Amino acid sequence: MEESKVKKIIAKELQKGLNLSQIQDLLKDEYDYKITFLDLRLMAAEVESIDWKSLETTEDNEEKVTETTPENQPPVAGNGLTKIEVSSLVRPGALTHGTVEFISGAKAEWILENNGRLGLDNVTGQPTEADLADFQTKLQVLLSNKH
Repeated sequence: MEESKVKKIIAKELQKGLNLSQIQDLLKDEYDYKITFLDLRLMAAEVESIDWKSLETTEDNEEKVTETTPENQPPVAGNGLTKIEVSSLVRPGALTHGTVEFISGAKAEWILENNGRLGLDNVTGQPTEADLADFQTKLQVLLSNKH
């Protein structure tokens, strides 16, 4: 089976809420595709950058997945809300991580490292000081409610 097809299956099952062990079993049982857990984890990490809004159905009823990168995703005006998503995947060196869309429309990936340091990566647009303050406050509330 082609790697792109496996990634599509992984993306679809992650969206449904299955964990990696369940996806590994599904690939083995339903598709007769054996994959190590580490390889599955690496593929799933690549799938995280998928823009779920662009998941479309073509005439052949095949799913088309578009990956978003800073180059093909221009900043847009914000909608007045800070949107924070926490990834369900484990990232080495991180307590947790995810994505954020700031009030201004700027977007970024965030990581809370094991030492407690918060960082931003792959920033699209320019978050304002108010964006950053709102993000930190909402992230603190979100993570305190999670535990």
